[in-house]
Amino acid sequence: MNPLSFTKCLLFFLLLTSSPLLARDDGDYRMRCRLAVGGHLLNLQNKIDVLSNLLADWRKKKLSLSDAMRQTQSEMSKLGKQIDQGAFDRVQEEKMLGLENRLANLRFELNQIESSFASKTQELAEAKRDLDNFKLKIDKVFRIHKPVQGKVDGGYDFTVSFKHQCGKYEYLCPLPTSQRQALMGVAAMLSKGIDCKRYAQILPPDR
Repeated sequence: MNPLSFTKCLLFFLLLTSSPLLARDDGDYRMRCRLAVGGHLLNLQNKIDVLSNLLADWRKKKLSLSDAMRQTQSEMSKLGKQIDQGAFDRVQEEKMLGLENRLANLRFELNQIESSFASKTQELAEAKRDLDNFKLKIDKVFRIHKPVQGKVDGGYDFTVSFKHQCGKYEYLCPLPTSQRQALMGVAAMLSKGIDCKRYAQILPPDR
C-alpha cells in the first residue's frame, strides 16, 4: 500500500471511531430508549407535581393574606373611631400610618399571587394534557407498571417496560412493524430520541 492510501485509510478510521454516536454504539438501543421514555415521563410528572405544590402553597398563602387584611382593616376601623372621638394624638396617628402601610403591603403581595395564579393554573392544565398525550402515544409500545408496594426509586409509583418481549437469545430484538412505526412517533416527542429512532429502524431478519 502506498503511503498516501495508508494515510487516507488511517484518517477515515480515526474519523469513524471518534464519532460521538459511534463511540457508544453498542447496539443496546432498546434499553436506552426505555430509559429515555421513562425519563420523559418522570419529567412530565415532576412538572405537574411542582406546579400542584406551588398552587397549593399559594392557596394557603392567599387565605393567610386575606385573614391578615381583614384583621388589619378591623384594627384600622377601631383606631379610626378613637381618633375621631378624641383630640389629636401623634402616637395614634403614627399607629394608623403603620396599619395603612401594612394593609398596602398585604394587598400588594396578594395581588402578586393572584396575577400569577391564573397563568400557573393554565400551565398545570397543559402539563397534565402533555402527560396524558405522551402516555397515549407510548401505549402501543410500552407498558406502565404500578408497583404493589409503595413508590419505586425516585419517589414515583411507576416503571416502564416494552410490551414486546425478547427471545432468550435474541440480542437486537426488533419490534413488530406497527410498534416500530409507533416508536418513531414517540422518538419525535423526546428531546433525546435518537436511541428510540435507531431501535425502531431495526428490522427483523428475513425468514
